[in-house]
Amino acid sequence: MLDALSESLAQQRQLVADASHELRTPLATLRTNIEVLTRADELAADDKSMLIQDTVAQIAESSRRRRPADRSPPPVRRR
Repeated sequence: MLDALSESLAQQRQLVADASHELRTPLATLRTNIEVLTRADELAADDKSMLIQDTVAQIAESSRRRRPADRSPPPVRRR
């Protein structure tokens, strides 16, 4: 019984570590993109547009992972 409990605890720790990594990587990318966008005056218009599109796509992908499958994503309006 102790072996089963130890194995279960090890599996739980691995799951938490994996989930943490899966969340941290996209969040780090989004944070970097947003930080670059705060210095948008230094970016060419094409680069800024591409970065905004990439950031919106990342947010949409993250939202799709967290919402029930039967809901459609909210519309994204471009200015």
